[in-house]
Amino acid sequence: MPNGAISIDGLEIPFQEGDTILAAAKRAGMEIPTLCYLDGLPPATSCMICVVIDKRTGHAIPSCAARASDGMELESDTERVRSLRKGALEMLLSEHLGDCDAPCSLACPASINIPKALREFRAAPDTPPQTLSLLNFEKFPCLDCHAPCEKACRRGRYDSPVAIRYILIKVRDIFRNASDKIASTEARKKIKFQSKFGPLESDDIAVFMDSASKEPRHEPEHDKLLSAKQALAETARCMDCDCAATENCALRDLADKFDANQSTFKERRGERGRGRTFARIRGEKIVMEPGKCVLCGRCVETTRERERGLVFIGRGYGKIVSPPIGTSLDEALGDLADICVERCPTGAISFLGAVDKNTTTPRSETTT
Repeated sequence: MPNGAISIDGLEIPFQEGDTILAAAKRAGMEIPTLCYLDGLPPATSCMICVVIDKRTGHAIPSCAARASDGMELESDTERVRSLRKGALEMLLSEHLGDCDAPCSLACPASINIPKALREFRAAPDTPPQTLSLLNFEKFPCLDCHAPCEKACRRGRYDSPVAIRYILIKVRDIFRNASDKIASTEARKKIKFQSKFGPLESDDIAVFMDSASKEPRHEPEHDKLLSAKQALAETARCMDCDCAATENCALRDLADKFDANQSTFKERRGERGRGRTFARIRGEKIVMEPGKCVLCGRCVETTRERERGLVFIGRGYGKIVSPPIGTSLDEALGDLADICVERCPTGAISFLGAVDKNTTTPRSETTT
């Protein structure tokens, strides 16, 4: 039975004893955006995306944690609330170390998600890459392209760029007669917001290269095509500098919704995000990238019952989620690894070498 009612944007909403404002709103079908909150876990109140305004006091309060009280009058969809949410997002983005899309994809005139296409081919070389299924193989855009993707490829900072154009042409050559291909000229849908990592430092390149093949670039043979073996080996040279959650990142979706600007707090951006350096913590099948973490605490709460689960380390700008000192990522996650990947709202925790965050399909083994 309802214990009272609150008003949100003029709509009267009943609530039950113990309800938070967010819970009452959700039950009534009202949408309040969230980022760090997840049903079943204690509220972290770290992102402040779910903020609402108490009209009586003028205070901004997190709806995920604040209890509903009879007679409350709240604002959830006003200019002030939207501005607060946008500001909270821009603070998070100022600390974010990672690209939404890799530079090669952004440079591609056909907007192909290049790293994902390479991973799909690498993981299943006998199956047409789904990422290319929306392209017309008879009028394949790479055939007459001057390969701006290769000019943007970060691997070129290490030795030479990945032979992207030649790989994709070979993939097209292999699968152009595949029965399950889709003849369409529709390009993949692009989301407006783009997080930009910025110029790579030498330490960053070393981290990216940790999982990439050290082989030199494979050049086309006399027929101006890579062999299937060469094309497959060349995909392993990709540094996978895109994000595992390119297409399913809550932070990106919200940034796009609120038209957030990553450079609003550029003085914080200059610190490379919380004073962090780019890093990858690797386990047997999971990889963590602390620079993409929004400190929601979902993975920490999920592994809390483990003897040495994930923890927060450091304070202030240097705070990160990490395995406890002396504990490996695999030991910290245990049998909860898959759940942590699923619960992470960004690409901070993902399956190592997977095609994308929603799949556990690994890449073929990298040759180093």
